[in-house]
Order: sequence, then C-alpha cells, then structure tokens
Amino acid sequence: MAALLSADLLEGRFLEDEHTRMGHGLSMLHESIANAHHMDRLEAVERITRVLIWLRRDLLPHAAWEEAWLYPRVDIEAGSPWATRALHFEHQQIRELAELLEIQFDRVHERWGSEVAFGLVASLARLEALITAHVAQEDRFVVPILHGSTTPSHH
Repeated sequence: MAALLSADLLEGRFLEDEHTRMGHGLSMLHESIANAHHMDRLEAVERITRVLIWLRRDLLPHAAWEEAWLYPRVDIEAGSPWATRALHFEHQQIRELAELLEIQFDRVHERWGSEVAFGLVASLARLEALITAHVAQEDRFVVPILHGSTTPSHH
C-alpha cells in the first residue's frame, strides 16, 4: 500500500516541479539576452512575444498560486507572517517588470534602434536576475519548511 503524503509535502514537491519548469523560461530569457546584439526588429518581436507568453501563461499564475495558497501555509509553519514578506515583494517586482516589458514591446513596434534594444536587454536581464534569485530563495528556504525540515534542500 502506498504511503499517503501530507498536503504540505505534496505542495513542496509541486513547487519543486514548477521551479524545474521555470528553468525553460529562464533559459529563454538568458538566450534572448545573449543574442540581443544580433537581433533585428522581427527577432526582437518574436523573442519578446515568447517571453510575454511564458510570463502570462506560466510565471504570473504560478506567483498568484504561491501568494494565495503556498505562502500563507509557509507563514503558519514558520510562525511568522514575515517568513514570506520578501517573496511577496519580489513577486510585485516581477509583475512590474512584466508590465515594463509589455511597454517595451509596444516601443519595438513603434521604432527600433539601439536605445530601444538596450532598454529591452536591460529589462530582460533584470527579470532573469530577479526570477533566478527568487526561485533560489524558495528552493533554499520555502521547500525545507514544507518538507518539515530546517535543512535547506539541494538540487
């Protein structure tokens, strides 16, 4: 008979799986940044479109799930509402960068040049750095709380 897993353990495993999938989007961001100096307007539109689809379809709904379901449980388990306060703030920063990327997407359509390209690369790099750091913090601090351990997980 299979052992039943606690809801928190299941959520911890779900979070780990979600973070593994986030790697695809982060790879896409990294590739866009690395190849930015070769991009023309059409390539920029294509890459930003893929990033925006990933943000809307995967990353932002994932963040909403974390805020609605996961973080309240982590706060309860940790015994403090401050356990996830910085993570909430980072989600807000990610949302703001996603909105900025939407604005820059419109600028790519309006005009294309080195200034627009530079702003685009800067936004993509900020987004990549923030998401990478955020996922690392959750893996190091949130997942162990859900697993009922104070020892950080190692991937």
